[in-house]
Amino acid sequence: MKSDKLAKHCDQLWKPKKYLLREYKDIIKNIKPIGNVLNLGCGTGSLSEKLGIKVKTTGIDQSKGMLEKARKRYCLSLWIFTGKK
Repeated sequence: MKSDKLAKHCDQLWKPKKYLLREYKDIIKNIKPIGNVLNLGCGTGSLSEKLGIKVKTTGIDQSKGMLEKARKRYCLSLWIFTGKK
């Protein structure tokens, strides 16, 4: 899968733009510190890592490579692979 090949360099290639960082902050600010958040298409787990300070997160992605990066980045989330084996 193409995203598996990109996973190794994804965080260097995709540097969050300022407007995305503002959106992350807005999302986090509006989440109540109870319950769980499901992060579909979680990629390398950057949003789950930020949300994890307030809630439990579950990340789902179809790229094994992205999920491996996510697990290394933030081990407190549950990471689920949904792609082909």
